[in-house]
Amino acid sequence: MHETQSIEQVSLEINKYISEGRLVLFCGAGISMPFPTCLPSFSQYQQAIITEMKKLLPETKQRMLENEINILLNKDQHEDWFPTEFFMQQIFNHWGSKAIRLTDIFDSQQLKFNENHKIIASLARSGKIPIILTTNFDRLIERQIGNETICIEGYAAIQNLTSSIKSRQNFDKPAVVKLHGSAGNDKNIIVTLNQEGRPNLHIRDLIVSLVENYVFLVLGYSGRDFDLMPIILGAAKKAQGIYWNFFPEKYAEERGTEEKLWEAFENRFHPIILDSTKLLWMLLPLADQHNFKPMLPNLNYSKK
Repeated sequence: MHETQSIEQVSLEINKYISEGRLVLFCGAGISMPFPTCLPSFSQYQQAIITEMKKLLPETKQRMLENEINILLNKDQHEDWFPTEFFMQQIFNHWGSKAIRLTDIFDSQQLKFNENHKIIASLARSGKIPIILTTNFDRLIERQIGNETICIEGYAAIQNLTSSIKSRQNFDKPAVVKLHGSAGNDKNIIVTLNQEGRPNLHIRDLIVSLVENYVFLVLGYSGRDFDLMPIILGAAKKAQGIYWNFFPEKYAEERGTEEKLWEAFENRFHPIILDSTKLLWMLLPLADQHNFKPMLPNLNYSKK
């Protein structure tokens, strides 16, 4: 059994790190799933890609594609999904540039911002959150922040940012770091595993440097991948601390991730079982909370 904190205590601690400029946000697909954005989960996206790829093939090859997918699933010992980077690597290996266009769903100008994007942008514009890491292909975070942010994409830009962190440079604007690139920018769509299954070194150096120098707040990220999660766990012994938001309805599915984090980070790991929008709303200054109208947070905390 692990001791857990109340939501009130967690929010006070995180707000302290925000005021000190010591908090980094790590945002996964979950922040873009709520209404009215309604982007799919990655497992849903995988199925949509497979459906679209089949349309590009003659009927005889469609059956071959289905057989190939089943073989890969059985090989990887997953029931119906691949980790993000493994799936994208397979798609790029088999269909090349045609596959890149399938990320266009994340680049539509019709996509609407949800409360998560709006609150993250408000926090970023306050000047207290220097860096936001995201695995998302969509551009909603940086678009919502607007001209007051710097978007970091591609290996060279990530390497330069890491050098700035190591030299402890101050940031004039918050940086949104697209770990897997952005839809609509084909050259920077990043598959972070090479052929031997090792993570890209520039991304590893960046995450390790951040974990060692900042406190992390993780939102909407399952941790079920082969590239980023091992880096985070590997940097745990020198970590400042990590707060990890588990969505209540998905919490039972993510207990394995939670146990790995307890084992790696020990008392520097802080699980938060709460809707992400409610959590973010609690981190806003009181003067700004009236600008957002999510359901008032339920402060009951689900303990282990």
